[in-house]
Amino acid sequence: MRPRRCTVYRSFEYLEPRIDYRRFVLTRQAARVEPYRVEVTEAQEERAQPFLDDQMVISLHEHTIVIPEDASQTFPYISDGRAFTGYQGLPVSHLNAFGDFLLDGLATLTSRMGWS
Repeated sequence: MRPRRCTVYRSFEYLEPRIDYRRFVLTRQAARVEPYRVEVTEAQEERAQPFLDDQMVISLHEHTIVIPEDASQTFPYISDGRAFTGYQGLPVSHLNAFGDFLLDGLATLTSRMGWS
């Protein structure tokens, strides 16, 4: 399957690192783990590709947060209220839109920026 072509948005690109939020070294957003590929025949792939090209593909249960490379920094990172979303992985996933539930179960915001 061909990845989607799109302009990739970067979380909080309108803010300045070290001024508006603490900077953490984050994991890669794509090609981080071995991809899982469902084996299909060439005919099945030819049949599926137009669907991916022409239709909206939406997932309502994704874990899109990009976490720090050093996992011990995850809770300090989340508590700042600036958890990055893995937009770079979106074209690879073939999704057009997703629901990420906004840190449900992890929300421990204690931001200095008024989120508390």
